[in-house]
Amino acid sequence: MRRPDHLSVYLTGSCDMACAYCFVPACRDALGRAGLFRALDSFARAGGRRVTFLGGEPLLRWGLLKAAVARLGRLRPPLHTTVFTNGALLDRDRAETLLRSGARVVVSLDGGRADNDKSRKLRAGGSAYAAALRGLPRPLRARLTASAVVTPAGAGRLAANVRALYSAGFRAIAWAPDIKAAWGPAEARVLSAELRRIGRDYAAMLRSGRPAYELANIYELLDLDRGADVSGCASLTLSPSVEMLPCDKLLAAPASVRRGYSGPAGRRRFFAEASAAGADPAEPLCPAGYYSLLRHARGLSPSETRAAMDLRAGFSRVYGAALLRLVRDLSRLPAFRLKHGLEAPL
Repeated sequence: MRRPDHLSVYLTGSCDMACAYCFVPACRDALGRAGLFRALDSFARAGGRRVTFLGGEPLLRWGLLKAAVARLGRLRPPLHTTVFTNGALLDRDRAETLLRSGARVVVSLDGGRADNDKSRKLRAGGSAYAAALRGLPRPLRARLTASAVVTPAGAGRLAANVRALYSAGFRAIAWAPDIKAAWGPAEARVLSAELRRIGRDYAAMLRSGRPAYELANIYELLDLDRGADVSGCASLTLSPSVEMLPCDKLLAAPASVRRGYSGPAGRRRFFAEASAAGADPAEPLCPAGYYSLLRHARGLSPSETRAAMDLRAGFSRVYGAALLRLVRDLSRLPAFRLKHGLEAPL
């Protein structure tokens, strides 16, 4: 179990969207300014390096978010800060404010309008895709990151959706398989084929003279390939009710369960239990988080949890190997290496 160097801050449990794969239950809890700043200062003093703001929708707490990001940007050295947003409340002024403070701004979009709006729903109605892009001029989008959640039903559309996000103007693109979904060998084969398509599309894009984009979800993989220790989770989660938890997936668990995992002793206990259930620290795709969703949110028995964990582990190995092959193949391209800070092919 690694020492935590990343803090995920859930500013609020409220959200203006209702996405099918969200694991954070809607609630009225929201962090206060004093409690948040104490937690950020304590994390920085303890050697923390990265802070990510999420929700709910963090821009519902715009004043607090803006102040917190600015506070982190003034630290020396500054902490690496990321803000995830569904984009509906993001406009040019807000995006520029966050960018000036040194934050990476990530807009959650699953691809083009049709694919995005299958799972992302505005509570007030209308297109979530249109709402996310309405306030973002195309030149600004090139300075933001688009991040997609891939469902088993949409796995065969991953390459097309990456192309759609590029066409929309984004020049940093990430994706992640839906953490709540059941993924198995068939889905692994589909995603592996889609990663090969992404590689072919990327090479063709460069040959045609179009600018390279950043694959924003590969840096931990690059660290692993370079021999860095990325085994186990190095994150903490600050909940909207000011709980310090070892995993953000515990937000889906009842409060009585969450209380048992707070603090350093609770963190050790959580990861010991996850490991006993089959969570391999070296496995990608947040195995301990998946354990928490199975055991604490869905209430599966230990045997049911272990069976689901074993199935997910097989998927993760195949998907992780396919993603590494993609990165190694693309690292032969000078424009890709320049975009990702690579000195030589992997």
